[in-house]
Amino acid sequence: MKIFGTIFLICFLIFVTIFTKTLLDKNTIPDVSNRIVLPLLYTEDKLFDTNELIGHPYILNVFASWCTTCQEEHSILLEIAKKQMIKIYGINYLDTEYKVKEWLKTNGNPYTKIAKDYSGKVNSALGVTGVPETFIFDQHGKLILHIHGNLPQNIWETQILPLIQN
Repeated sequence: MKIFGTIFLICFLIFVTIFTKTLLDKNTIPDVSNRIVLPLLYTEDKLFDTNELIGHPYILNVFASWCTTCQEEHSILLEIAKKQMIKIYGINYLDTEYKVKEWLKTNGNPYTKIAKDYSGKVNSALGVTGVPETFIFDQHGKLILHIHGNLPQNIWETQILPLIQN
C-alpha cells in the first residue's frame, strides 16, 4: 500500500509541476527569436523575412478575411498606416488567397507587405492562437507588445503610440 501511495504522490507532483509551468508560460511573451520566412501574397517569387525588418520598429498583424474581429480592427490599421508613423506588415493566416485579395481590394490595404501562411507556420514561431493577433517589435527585432484579439483605438493611443515615440 505504501508503494501505491508513493507512486500516486509522485504522479500528482509531476502533474502539478507541468500544470503550473503551463500556466506560467501562457502569461509570458512568446519567444520570437525564430526567423519567419513566408511567401508574399502579391509577389509569390519573393519572400517575407523578419530578419529584413530589423532596423526600425514595426507592427506585425496576423489576420484573415473570414475573421469578423479582423474586419472590426481594419479601420484602425488603415488610420495607423495613413499616418505613416510605423510600418505595418500582415500575415494572412489560414485563409484563401482569392478571398483575401478581394477583401483587401474592397476594404483597403494598410500593410507594407503581406505574407501568406495557409498552413499555420506562425503558430509555432509566434504562439498565434487565433486571429487577429498583433505584435509590436522594436528596431532590434525584439517583441515589446503582443495583443490577442482586436486592436482598439485606446490600446493604440495608450500603449503602442508611446512605445514607438520613444
